[in-house]
Amino acid sequence: QLERRLEDNPDSAEGWLLLGRTYMALSRFDEAVPALARAHELAGDIPRVIIQYADALSMASGGAIDARVLALVNRALELEPENISALWLAGIGAAEAGETKKALAYLRQAKLVGSQKGNPIAELDSAIHELETRLISSAQNPVTNLAAVTINVVVKIDPILLSQANSHDVLFVFARAYDRDGPPLAVSKTQLGNLPREIVLDDTMAMAPMFKLKIGDTITITARVSKSGKPRAQSGDLEAVSEPIVVSEQNTITLLVDKMVK
Repeated sequence: QLERRLEDNPDSAEGWLLLGRTYMALSRFDEAVPALARAHELAGDIPRVIIQYADALSMASGGAIDARVLALVNRALELEPENISALWLAGIGAAEAGETKKALAYLRQAKLVGSQKGNPIAELDSAIHELETRLISSAQNPVTNLAAVTINVVVKIDPILLSQANSHDVLFVFARAYDRDGPPLAVSKTQLGNLPREIVLDDTMAMAPMFKLKIGDTITITARVSKSGKPRAQSGDLEAVSEPIVVSEQNTITLLVDKMVK
């Protein structure tokens, strides 16, 4: 319906912005990018539009903050230095570049602005804590802190639910911190195919550089067979969630998909 409206009114910046937001909410990031690019072209340098376009570009690239995203973020901060979303993305970009102190400065400023506006963001606390821990750990033990982490996840399905799964469904496997909020530490998205199968999670699959798999952390791992192709659980999806596990350099876990989301 939005697309049809835009056919009649293709120069509506708000229309393209709404369409882009809708695609983002549906995790259709590749489609959100051109919609938000058009909104930015029509609206000009409005910080909220710039940042939504930058966010779409980042999500379409798996959460990466590349030069194009950074240019948009920096422009938004020039226009609105206290834009929380821009500060957040700038912090992620700095963390990706290994500039931990700079990343902390951006995120602490975002937290301060959020608190002043009565809009605290739990994920900021988690990100700041993670970066502070990384900074201390790097200073104390710079060699072992670089140890790579891999988790081998063997996904099986309960025979009772086998008829509910289609080889063309999407299989999401992701790790989350057990004791704090924040985005997944590693995410895999593949076509289901035939089970059992093995999925490998590692640091390259992090959604944000300050939220990565780290030795000694306690995590849970979820396997979800998605009917819609979206990561968020929906009625009819099939899933399994592990008990809490402590991350080591090499980890192997088996998940039996035995529950249907209601």
